[in-house]
Amino acid sequence: MFGINEVVQKLNFIQGDINRILFYVKAISKAQDKSKLYFSKVIIFETSTIIKGDIKEMNLDDLSKVTFTLEALNRKGQPAQVQNPTFTISDATLATGAQNPSGTNPLEFEVIRLPGTSGTFIVEATADADLGDGVSNLTAQEAVNATLAQANILSLKAGTPVDA
Repeated sequence: MFGINEVVQKLNFIQGDINRILFYVKAISKAQDKSKLYFSKVIIFETSTIIKGDIKEMNLDDLSKVTFTLEALNRKGQPAQVQNPTFTISDATLATGAQNPSGTNPLEFEVIRLPGTSGTFIVEATADADLGDGVSNLTAQEAVNATLAQANILSLKAGTPVDA
């Protein structure tokens, strides 16, 4: 069993991780981003904590862009290779996309929102998991809520004075 000092030390360690999570959640809230975060697993080790999760619903306003990275895993959850990745956006009136925007990673796809539009679109990635001559396509999708950027400056502009 653990002594009281070990228990206190572990609780302090966990509190530090919780504070880090709260920092990021508060930053998202302060930015008025209504994305939904999902933590699928929290593992606490002796000297570190692993938090696995995902953004289940993403909001992207019409002044923003985001880069998606395609990740392939084998049945044991380890990184695996794929070939011929392709990306699509379900509604071209809401966003445009560019594969490999940095020129160094064909598994990246940059999504740029179009101004003055709102709605929902799907980013879809397809890649061939059969590294030989055959084809075994895998598909991943992410829903994006396309929102309008919120005003953050308000001012009054005076017109030209006229006789009353």
